[in-house]
This record gives sequence, structure tokens and C-alpha cells, in this order.
Amino acid sequence: MLNNSYYSETAYRGHRIPRQRPYSKKNGILYKMQDMHTKMALRLPWGNYANIDSAQIIDSGFEIANDPERKNPESFAKKVSWNHECLKIDNSHWLLEGLAFLTAVFGSRFVIGITLIVVFLVGVETYITKDRISDFIITILFCLLLIHLISHYVMPIFLEKIEQFFVVDRGCGLFRKTGMVRKHVTGKQYFEAPFTEFDATLINMPDINGLPRYQLTLVHRYQPISFNVPIGLEGVLDGRFRLADWDTLQRFMDISLPLPDIPQLEPFRALDPVTAEYDKAGKRGRPDDYWANLSHDDWFKNHEPELRKAITSFYWQGLKDYMAGKVPGREEEDQIARSRWCSMKWKG
Repeated sequence: MLNNSYYSETAYRGHRIPRQRPYSKKNGILYKMQDMHTKMALRLPWGNYANIDSAQIIDSGFEIANDPERKNPESFAKKVSWNHECLKIDNSHWLLEGLAFLTAVFGSRFVIGITLIVVFLVGVETYITKDRISDFIITILFCLLLIHLISHYVMPIFLEKIEQFFVVDRGCGLFRKTGMVRKHVTGKQYFEAPFTEFDATLINMPDINGLPRYQLTLVHRYQPISFNVPIGLEGVLDGRFRLADWDTLQRFMDISLPLPDIPQLEPFRALDPVTAEYDKAGKRGRPDDYWANLSHDDWFKNHEPELRKAITSFYWQGLKDYMAGKVPGREEEDQIARSRWCSMKWKG
């Protein structure tokens, strides 16, 4: 099924994970911080799949599936962030990233909470001292409230509209053909390593509003390099949906399998040799334009609930880790990680 002339020798094959480089702990604050993250997070297994597509990835892909430019997949592939060859990362301009950060900060409950506390304290002081509230304080409070409302209700829509104008293709991403990951570090510095050198971790961290959210992060095993996987929603309350993200991402990278059957990748299925052969043999079981002809409303009402049930009812702890025993010097950490994985209990 494999087209050896198309894929590199370094391409990822889940059932044939090679023995990895020896692992050893290193000194340095960046290494210490990464080690702390790894200990707090849940390390996810490699190479063994549930074959369940991510509901949130599908939910966000209908715009791509219905784009009229999909009729020319070769040129369309250059314009999207995810195609048959690459899931792009680090492609946002620093200005857009800065605006997004400020929007998250000033649009959060934290800012409105601080404002309300200040209003309360000023009110108490005014009541006690019988003084008049200064115009300066009133102006500051009004500005904070106005900034919060704009950041919470207006800026997310604005950022979504201008995002396409601030895309910078740095050549970074997760590459299916080669099995490599290329990450922008800083300035003109880039980092490249095999996909199998990045451990997937799941960590429950509060967002800017204090709500617990699961993040799927790829952490390099040997260097202090990590990044959140840019698929699905920003924050997820149920970690099992992140496990479906990881399952989908691995199958995208695994050249022994066809591309995941999701809207984002449907326009490019014929361009990937393994997927094209799979579809030609009739194994997909769907028309070539299945996602293009399925409305989002139809998906949400008639298909999404079934997929959500599949994700939450699947016994994820039953998945074996094909990376286990492949990293010399990490046997103790592997045992701890496996124990935590097997004992994990999901809510709901």
C-alpha cells in the first residue's frame, strides 16, 4: 500500500516505531520547567489507535470542505493550514499574536473582577470619608469596563476577520511525507526533529477566566521545545476529546494509514498515494465529496452526538503504548507514566 518514492524513510509508521536516542535529564531552567510540565501532565500512548476522529476538529472544518477552491486541490493546498502533506504551525504574525493575547487578557473575567473590586473599595472609602469620587478614578473605571466589553464581544470577531491577512508561512509544521516536525524558536532560529521525538501530553490548566481546560501539548524529549497542537478548540473541558485529537493527529502522520476522514483533508485525499489507493479500492465507504455535501446543521444534529458518545464511551486506557521500551534511560519514567495513564478516570 505504501508508495516508497513519495514518502521519506523517516516518515512515521505507528506499528514500526524505531528505537529512540537514549534519554537523560539535563540541567538548566528551561529543562527544569519542561520536566515539571511533564510530571504534571498525562503522557499519552503512541501508535495504538482508537480510530475515532475528533468531533471538534470536524466541527471546525466545514468552511474548508465547502470552499469552491477545493476543485483545484493542488493550488488550494497552498492556501490552507492543513493539507495532505503538512499541518502548519507558527504561521501567525507577531502582531496578530499580540492582539490575541491582549484580547484574552482584557476580555477575561479577571479584568472585570478587578474592576468590580476597585469599585467596591472606592465606594466603601467614599462612604466612610464622605468624599466625592474623583473624576480621574471614574474615568479609569469607565475605560476598563469599555476595554473589557470591546475585548470580550468585538475583538474576537475582528481578529477572525483579519487573521487571513496576518498569515506568515515560515515553513513550520508537522509533515506527513517526512515524519518531521519543524518549529520556529525565535528570530531566525528554527528547530527540526522527528515526530517520534515529541511526547504528547495532556494537562488540565485554568484558562484566563479561571476555568479548567485540557491542552494537548507536544514536548520534545531531548530539548526544551514544546507547543500546543493547533487543532480543535482552544480549551476543552473533557480530556477525552483531546485524546481523540491525538488519535486523529497520529493517524494523519502515519503513512501506513489513509488520511483521517475529516472535512479539512477531504479536498486532498486524491493527492496522498496511500489515501488515494484506499479510496480507489472502495474502503472509504463514502462519496468523494461527502463532507462538501453535508451541511454543518445536519452534522451537528444527526452525526455529532453519535461521535461524542463514541469518544466518551471508548476505553482509552486500553490502548497500548508502542513507544514503551523504545527510549533507553527512561524506563522508570515510562513506568510511572503508564501507571498514571491506566489509573486515569474521566468525569462524565
